[in-house]
Amino acid sequence: MFVQKLNHICTIPDVSSKSFLPPLSRNANVFTKIKRFIKKLILVTENNPRTFEFFRNNVEIVQERKRQVASGSWIIHPFSTFRLYYEMWMAVIFLLCMVYMPLESSFKYIMKTDIRGLDLFLCISCMVDIGLNFRTGYCVQMEYIEMKPGAIAKNYVCGIYFICDVISSIPELKLHDQALEVVEYIDYCSMFKIVRIGTCLEYVKRTLIYFKTRRFVFLVTKLTVLLFLVTHYVSCILFFLPILFEHIKSHKRAGQSKRFRDKFNNTFSDFISAYLQNSFVSASLILGVEIEAKYDDPWITYLFGMFVYFFGKLIMSAIIVIIVDVMGIRNCLEIKYFAMMSQIDSFMSVNQFPLPLRKKMKEFYSYKYRQKYFNEDRIERFISDKLRKEIKYHACRKMVHSVKIFETLPQEILEDILTYLKQEIYMRRDVVAQAGAPGDCMYFLASGTVAVSSPSGKEICHLVDGDYFGEICLLIPKQTRIATVVALETCEIYNLDRKSFRKCLQTNSQLYKEIQLQAKRRYFSAREIERMFIKTFSQPHL
Repeated sequence: MFVQKLNHICTIPDVSSKSFLPPLSRNANVFTKIKRFIKKLILVTENNPRTFEFFRNNVEIVQERKRQVASGSWIIHPFSTFRLYYEMWMAVIFLLCMVYMPLESSFKYIMKTDIRGLDLFLCISCMVDIGLNFRTGYCVQMEYIEMKPGAIAKNYVCGIYFICDVISSIPELKLHDQALEVVEYIDYCSMFKIVRIGTCLEYVKRTLIYFKTRRFVFLVTKLTVLLFLVTHYVSCILFFLPILFEHIKSHKRAGQSKRFRDKFNNTFSDFISAYLQNSFVSASLILGVEIEAKYDDPWITYLFGMFVYFFGKLIMSAIIVIIVDVMGIRNCLEIKYFAMMSQIDSFMSVNQFPLPLRKKMKEFYSYKYRQKYFNEDRIERFISDKLRKEIKYHACRKMVHSVKIFETLPQEILEDILTYLKQEIYMRRDVVAQAGAPGDCMYFLASGTVAVSSPSGKEICHLVDGDYFGEICLLIPKQTRIATVVALETCEIYNLDRKSFRKCLQTNSQLYKEIQLQAKRRYFSAREIERMFIKTFSQPHL
């Protein structure tokens, strides 16, 4: 006698971790192996935390990976393993660039040492980044991934980063005296690396998310890095603005250099003193603190100081808003979500739920709300039936496009059918349908993967996005479930009960025939698999 196990043990090979690349031959050389390894690194992977922000389940990830391999392109996927670790590396490079490059451009006349090796290394790293930006796909408004080289190049070149990336990545050149003036201006262009401050903070955020750092730690890190970089840049600009102004007026680098060499002794203490003085003025301007300043510098310094003062006010206002938001603004959807999760935690603690059940409930609410709480009933309370149908159709459009039996139906009929569907979310290892139990509904799998097993435990197949099951019980009178269906991951499923099923099929004979034909095929297939499985295990073992 066969006993149905509650814990599903999958016997069908899992393809979620496969690369779908052609297998290597036994005589493959080292170059071929390295090429295959690099190809695997640039494929979309579920190990990248950003992957599940775009894709809802492993099935969609596998489909995207298949599409990328089938294209034969060497474009780097934005959710690949390579991109994950490369962004961690570039977060460090961008931070070093934003600290060293303005420092070297502004204080080079009084810096005791010239770290040319670091400057060349940073410039080369930024040039490599420019090249990789032409070979990396990007998300288009969280709707699809653009992987065409022409579209990628157009998006990058026409954006705000390309020109700034190029002019800020030119290394310091050593040319003859007649070209020194041009070199001076090129060296000052490294200041434009500040436009990448948003990219740098985003890379830092993704790194902290990968290491599962708390949101509060990220917020403190983000504000600290932002304030430091802004203060650092302003202090450097305050020092080199008079130099640049005099240089433009006189067009004589020698006289300018002599002026500052007379003022400073080119010692490390002079550099530290000048940097700290300008940092103090920079922080005072940003914080709006009144300072006693005796400027003998040109008008451009005063103009820049006024700009920094107003910019600093905006920064401080933004910081206050962020802090208040973290302290608990009730209108914030994220705060409402975490407040709801806090209540759920208290509810589970009071009722002494076991740890597996607590984990399952948290995964359920995380999947349903995506860390943004909303009251669905309140939203749909006052809308018309027609608008409700359109909303339902739009919300289920992905499922409608993936279910083959819906492809030929007009939108009006689909809207009527979708009004009868009821959404259910099943967690991993949840039993959706049990073999031998009476059935009163059929199911449409909108997202996720389920395993279908015979009553004796023989695994038959996996169903993925767009599949449906359970229709046999609605077509054959007094027929119980012929298979057990278990969720292999978090699944979004819509069910259609018997009464609604009859209403839908009364006016859609073609849909009824297609479902009936599929039901007969599945019924006889399941019976045959069950018969063969029982026959195999009932034979005596020698």
